[in-house]
Amino acid sequence: MGCTTILAGKNTTENGFVLAAHNEDERGRYVTYHGMLPERDWDLSDPVQAFLPAEPGYARIPQVNHTYRTYWVEHVYPERGAENSDMFLNRNGVLFTSNAASNTKPDPNDPALVKDGGIGYNIRRTVGERAESARHGVQVALSLIAEWGYGPEGRSYTIADKDEAWIIQVVRGFYYAAARVPDDAVMVMSNHLTIHSLTEFPVSLALDSHDPQVPMDADFSQGAILYPADLISHAEEQGWYIPRVPGKTDDFDYAWVYQNEKGWKNNYNTNRHLVGMRYIMDDPQLQCPADPFAAVHNDPDTRFFPFCVYPKQKVTPEKIAKILADHQALTPDAEAELGPGKTPHLRRGLICCYGNSAETTIAQFAENAEQITLWTALGRSCHQPFIPLHPLNGIPEILEPHKDPSQVMHDHLLCRPERTCWQDNAWWQGFRAFQELADMQFCDLEEPLHELRFAHLAREKEANDRVLAVNGDLAAFDREHIEIALKEWKAFADEHFNLAVVEPHEPINKAEPPAEILIRFRMPAGQTPREAGMVLAQGMALMGTEQADVIPGSLRQETEDTWTARFPSGPIVSKAWAAGNFDYYLGGLNTEGRTFAGQLILQFL
Repeated sequence: MGCTTILAGKNTTENGFVLAAHNEDERGRYVTYHGMLPERDWDLSDPVQAFLPAEPGYARIPQVNHTYRTYWVEHVYPERGAENSDMFLNRNGVLFTSNAASNTKPDPNDPALVKDGGIGYNIRRTVGERAESARHGVQVALSLIAEWGYGPEGRSYTIADKDEAWIIQVVRGFYYAAARVPDDAVMVMSNHLTIHSLTEFPVSLALDSHDPQVPMDADFSQGAILYPADLISHAEEQGWYIPRVPGKTDDFDYAWVYQNEKGWKNNYNTNRHLVGMRYIMDDPQLQCPADPFAAVHNDPDTRFFPFCVYPKQKVTPEKIAKILADHQALTPDAEAELGPGKTPHLRRGLICCYGNSAETTIAQFAENAEQITLWTALGRSCHQPFIPLHPLNGIPEILEPHKDPSQVMHDHLLCRPERTCWQDNAWWQGFRAFQELADMQFCDLEEPLHELRFAHLAREKEANDRVLAVNGDLAAFDREHIEIALKEWKAFADEHFNLAVVEPHEPINKAEPPAEILIRFRMPAGQTPREAGMVLAQGMALMGTEQADVIPGSLRQETEDTWTARFPSGPIVSKAWAAGNFDYYLGGLNTEGRTFAGQLILQFL
């Protein structure tokens, strides 16, 4: 995955509260849903209620007596709900999200490293529903890790509230390092371990490995690092760490010791890390400091990627939005690749705005949880508006929230491929269709779309500040501003998109598909398509990898503006995971070199 997270301590922000931002990047086809898990008392004598459903092979985690009302952003794959993607914000104002941090040294296939399979998805659900504060959420998470061990390969968990932002970087088994971001610092994180020295901050606490207790009243304002007491000795036993001086561990670097060679300073991660720091520090030429232990580690890459930086200027949602939409400067080679289905989004991990961005959130905390603003982009933040949402006041019906969120949560990890089929709604599907059509025309739309997004964000920021200042009706505000975004993006499409009209296709039998699929389409008046470079790509996936190229020599003109082209069925049918409708996007160039695009809904039987 290519997730990027930014956490700004409360002294670095405009309103004096934490800012937490996250690009959630997925794999393959997915759909995102939104719901509100109700406040609930659980009957622990009922065997159905006594344990949380878990992934196959993972531990069954006991439920607690009471859980809090929680806003839930649910990501669904064809095979089942996502195990490592969902975001939660509960009524106590505690936010939970995560980044992959795989390529770590513990053996991902060794069952002895965990108890009963360890904990996976349920670490996020338990913190999301149980946490009373960010620090209490850390306590919940560390207790679960100490009891069951962490099942997957490695992950960085964000737990934040208005006052504190925490990261727990955990590897398979019972080992982790948890860091509290200092109030005057900003953390930028991609998909690698970034906690280094255990004594970087004034507070460094070795916790009981079996019963970790997080001090609830200690002053962590200048940062803190928590870790199991045997973190270093375990690494020594495994042969992962040999002190430079026997008996001294001042050269211990958690990221270096627990990350494996494939994950250490991989460009997939370091590019985004450095770009984020440059934005935060307002220095486009910023370079990483020298790694003080590079020679000790025999590391040819002497750059040091710090856990956090200390900005001189305030951090704003607008600045964060620029980071999360960043493609970096396009190289000449990348420039030559632009065209239908070929965009910077194919440069996986090298950019903050990746092709499979499912949803981007900038959480602007406030004194009261109901006033927390989730600036939400429904996909790639270079295409989508950041819409101000205040979901703890209720989810507007236009978002089509879960009708029975408790049942949906119970079934989240079951296989429900039909949930990834295309749905005809104006909200999520409408913005996603805009994104896919825009990506086909990226090289013609990048500049005007950039202007639209940031003009919209500036206006929405002013409107949001006004409604918060007067304690206005935030539920009504959300409904109104969703509609504003829909209208503005539709107006942009009407003015700037160069759309072909793709005619409906007869249903396709997945069991006996044709070898080729004939697509009939009408070009905009006076335009002629080129065959070279024409593609048909599945929506809600990474274009450029989930697409079929036109069969050479198959483009035919039927009437003055109607054309047909044939595509191999294999790449198209193989991505339709269930019977139902799936959205596909035709893209190409006309003879004048301008891009065009069109949507096709294919029904599979």
